[in-house]
This record gives sequence, C-alpha cells and structure tokens, in this order.
Amino acid sequence: MRLEYVLLADQTVKDVQTHKLYILGLFDSISVGPEVELPVGHGRMDVAVGLICGPEEVEERLKFSVVVIDPEERLLFEQDVDGPMPRPAFQSRIDMALPIVGVQFYSFGPHRVEVRFGEEVMTARFDVRRWERLARSTNE
Repeated sequence: MRLEYVLLADQTVKDVQTHKLYILGLFDSISVGPEVELPVGHGRMDVAVGLICGPEEVEERLKFSVVVIDPEERLLFEQDVDGPMPRPAFQSRIDMALPIVGVQFYSFGPHRVEVRFGEEVMTARFDVRRWERLARSTNE
C-alpha cells in the first residue's frame, strides 16, 4: 500500500453509495486580517488522503498519522488513525478525509501537514499569512 495524494480543503464529503470523495475548497494559504494578533485559530480544515492498495492488503488494518507542523518545527496537531480498511476488495484506491479542528497558529510563514504511513511521508504545504489591502489604481 502507498500514499497517492494529500490535499488540504475547506470541506470533504464522502458519498456512501459510490465511495467518491468530494473535495471542496482546496487551499494553500490561511490569511488573517492586518489587526489580528497571534496566536490565531482556524476553525476547520480537512486533509484528503488517497491510498493505493492491492487486493491482498484488504484484510489489513489501516494505520497512519496526520500532523501539522509550523515553521519552527513545533507540532501543532497530531492524530493517529487505526481502523479497518474502509472499502471493498475490488477497489484499488482508498479515498478518505480527516478533519482538523481548532488548530492554533503561533507564527506566520510556511506550515505543513504530513501524513505518515509506515515509512512513507507525504506533505501538503500551506502558508499562514497576513493579508494586505491592494492599492487602488489612480490611472483613469
């Protein structure tokens, strides 16, 4: 079994009949207003994960972890996943999502979400930044 993708989204929805994972609002940055002080909280983001597996791996338990790490290498979130395989044997890809709720960010700059699956690590990078107003053009 191997990781195929890791994506960050505002929300994911799993169709229980088709097993399709709908990924809504992909993003690569979290912006905060100019007056907001750190730390700043983020309500929710979903980590969408795709795994490729063979039919012989269906009986295995699915074990992996998801972590959020800031620019200073601080661990902001960690969750271990340990459960049965979520899809039938005839399917070769498993699509799933894990919600991350209430993370506090203590610094601006590049952050990352890592999915750790055995020896394999796949990363989704995102920035926490302060948004700035764009200057209006005076050319007419």
